[in-house]
Amino acid sequence: INLFIHLSSSNQGDHIFKDHIPDTTKSTESIIKNLEKNNKPFILLDLAYANGADPNLIEKLLESKINWDLCYGYAAWNTCANSTGSALAMGINRWIAEKKSTLNINAFKKCLLVRFLDDYAYQTKVRHINITENELEEKMTPYVDRFLKVLNMDKIDVEFTLPWNRSFEIEVVV
Repeated sequence: INLFIHLSSSNQGDHIFKDHIPDTTKSTESIIKNLEKNNKPFILLDLAYANGADPNLIEKLLESKINWDLCYGYAAWNTCANSTGSALAMGINRWIAEKKSTLNINAFKKCLLVRFLDDYAYQTKVRHINITENELEEKMTPYVDRFLKVLNMDKIDVEFTLPWNRSFEIEVVV
């Protein structure tokens, strides 16, 4: 399994504190170029920002010619350690399930979908607009549709809640 790590060229940005990092174009271009020619399973760590994904990277990934069937894990969680741990766990679990012929690819794709919806759609795009729980579905649905298409998934029901009476966490149920 190839591990791709997306970083900024200097300090890590932070979506919570609105610390925007220098341009990530160089890292994004390198990741996309290597992923498009990659023919092995891969895990992608999106660590340019804390508390969410790099929007530049995600938009370029969505436009790319990457073979998403080879994606074994993705994360852009709140910290580098949480992102690394969850993406590696996702990838290792898939690899083991394939070796044991027990992989449920639909369940795996749902897990990957949750990461993209939480780490990118919610943490990076939606969370910062002072959203209420009643507005979650309306604001998140366009992202659901985009990621379903990229992951080659049929339309599924996705529910969103704010489980802790604060905006830090979102619960995504697929």
